[in-house]
Amino acid sequence: MKIIVFAGPTISEQEIKTILPMVTVRPPAKQGDILKEKASNPDIILLIDGTFEQHPAVWHKEILDAMKSNVAVIGCSSMGALRASELSVYGMIGVGEIFQQFDSGKLEDDDEVTLLHTDSQYGYAHISEALVDIRHALHECVVKNLISENIAILIEAELKATWYPNRTYTLMFEIAAKHLSETALKSFTDYVNQITSLKKLDALTALKLVKDVQEKRSTFAPPPEFDFSFTDAWQMMLDEFVSEKTQSLYSNDTLLKSGTLLAGCQPHILNRFLASKLMPNVSKDDTFPTMLKIATTWDCSSAGKPDFNKLGGVLDELGITPNEFIAFIERETTLDMLKAKLANQTSFAIDEVLSTGELEKLR
Repeated sequence: MKIIVFAGPTISEQEIKTILPMVTVRPPAKQGDILKEKASNPDIILLIDGTFEQHPAVWHKEILDAMKSNVAVIGCSSMGALRASELSVYGMIGVGEIFQQFDSGKLEDDDEVTLLHTDSQYGYAHISEALVDIRHALHECVVKNLISENIAILIEAELKATWYPNRTYTLMFEIAAKHLSETALKSFTDYVNQITSLKKLDALTALKLVKDVQEKRSTFAPPPEFDFSFTDAWQMMLDEFVSEKTQSLYSNDTLLKSGTLLAGCQPHILNRFLASKLMPNVSKDDTFPTMLKIATTWDCSSAGKPDFNKLGGVLDELGITPNEFIAFIERETTLDMLKAKLANQTSFAIDEVLSTGELEKLR
């Protein structure tokens, strides 16, 4: 059973794989991502996190398309809860308390689940907190008699009126300090800092549901029949997807049309492809040794540093843009990093000899 999970700030990949070890984890979904993943023929797509402002949000149409292709699509916690509440009538499966609140109409605003966070390189660390999690924390504190219901309402109202990137627990504690004694405030902050977020609790519930289906070798009920309208906007997305799949890394037509480039390159092309898929994103610091290596190879270095004036001249001559060159350096860095990980390549060399039939090298 092939399962794909879109997640980031709500729950980490490590936590997900503790429950579903063989699952494929993708970053928060943006528009087009579910369409792309559908091409790999998954059985289940679990949508937890998605982008809101930095990229267009995952589109309802691509979720409907996946369900029409017999993919079970589940949503919870964040963007997943929003889309599930909007598409449950078509068969998207909503899980968790946040979904139920949106589905019942108790919650309506997208900003209930929106927060600011870092990217994957920094572990999707929270810069702000979602209002659903703040409200959950306040409710738990009321239950524990750490604050009164009236104070909880005052704090929630002030945070609701605050722009979502500024909604933080620090701000919540500052507001609470207006209404609580020093001792009560300390008890309140200590307890809030140990509460598991509602978004994560819902994600755990959804993951355990998927695990249960997987272990029982069962399936989710198919969606009801619905008409899928093939609109111009949908055709544009399909065209963009096909274009993206076939898009070249370079814009210079002269280079792209040169049939001689492939001669003798096939083994190395495979290495580069595997490096691009297996190695993580590289940082600027990671790329410097590779940049220097390439500059030296091109006779564009001086005093142990790249000579960017010379490099620029070579790029102009080849018709390669600066952005294309930087992307090339990043890809080359991933290859160098992969080679560094393969400290002992003898076994692979033997594999190569066996594959090519040059058996005399082993006799």
